Amino acid sequence: MTGLLVLNGVTAIDGDTIVLRDIALSVAQGESLAVMGPPGAGKTALLATILGQTRLIDGEIDFGGRPIDQLPTHRVARLGIGHMPQTRAIFPSLTVEENLAIAVRRPTKKSDFALVHRLFPGLADARRRMGADLAPGERTILAMGRALMGQPGLLLLDDPLADLAQDEIAAVLNAVRTYRAETGGSAIVTGREWTQAMAGCGRAIAMANGRIAGTLKIGPKGTGPEGAEPEEPTPAPAA
Repeated sequence: MTGLLVLNGVTAIDGDTIVLRDIALSVAQGESLAVMGPPGAGKTALLATILGQTRLIDGEIDFGGRPIDQLPTHRVARLGIGHMPQTRAIFPSLTVEENLAIAVRRPTKKSDFALVHRLFPGLADARRRMGADLAPGERTILAMGRALMGQPGLLLLDDPLADLAQDEIAAVLNAVRTYRAETGGSAIVTGREWTQAMAGCGRAIAMANGRIAGTLKIGPKGTGPEGAEPEEPTPAPAA
């Protein structure tokens, strides 16, 4: 099995719980993979394991032709993997600009912020606001901006459209499209069901109980499995 990212026979635990069982998958350079399944299926655990946030008890993970399964999370991120976690995980005691800068894990320069500020001009306007003062949708946009800092070779997006207003959904979708077009980067996008964020994915897999349950056929022009149209996310209620 070859690709930019390769997982071979990966079984992982979080604490005393097995969260992934015998996972084998690859993502090629420039490819986007949709990962679908109900809560507890192992989607978030899959991304966490790629990042070194769980413990492997079997198998191997390679990124860019080198093993990463024994590396700490900060070193995995430095290799060029951006992560938008389901919890969004921003730092409430830091400003917007500090939240973005810390994602690069090295001294920042103006060019590091260029793509993020172009895609999300509201982050540039809010650069001195504290993370604690942001609305939930703004925190999601900030989490997406953090994932894009440094233009990573692989984006891990955990349910990226959850709880967003319609204009925020549009901004995230545009960011994903622009990232793919301008960087040629790869992505793994998770969700309970097929959503608009998966429209550019060339493959989809279903997960259940920490295993890959099957490969799903993508419909024409990026429609969902077996031709189903992408589900419209339910916008967050107006404040």
